[in-house]
Amino acid sequence: MSAAIGAIAGVLAVEVVLQVIVDRVRALVGARYAALGILADDRRHIERFITSGITDEQRRLLGAPPQGHGLLGLIIAEGRSLRIPDIAGHPASYGFPPHHPPMTSLLGVPVRLKNRTIGNLYLTDKVTSEGFSDDDQRLVELFALHAAIAIENARLHEAV
Repeated sequence: MSAAIGAIAGVLAVEVVLQVIVDRVRALVGARYAALGILADDRRHIERFITSGITDEQRRLLGAPPQGHGLLGLIIAEGRSLRIPDIAGHPASYGFPPHHPPMTSLLGVPVRLKNRTIGNLYLTDKVTSEGFSDDDQRLVELFALHAAIAIENARLHEAV
């Protein structure tokens, strides 16, 4: 955790810090895939979607970033962490676009800055078990606090 936080704290370019965040959180909890959705100003839609665990070619085939429907939209709307053991079996599941890799379990955690949600971390398919644990959730929630600070610092640095 300390190394992951240190890695994001030292990055000053927004695009780079976003990629480092999603790569580090995926490794931290042992997820097959991870993504970081940055919310638009309306706080209802995803403005940027940074992925980890899929190739550039797979990402290209997926097309446009998700719009915040289904489970991603539920996490945005509720603004709280969700652990879902079976994505397809959840009532809010919206399905996957063509060329999307199969995914089963989901851990979604809001990234908050100054009491407002600026984005969400999404992790899928824990490599060593069927689903994500309470400990995984606590770890990602703590990491999300540091990620929000790193995002804000990078934004301020670029503004200067």
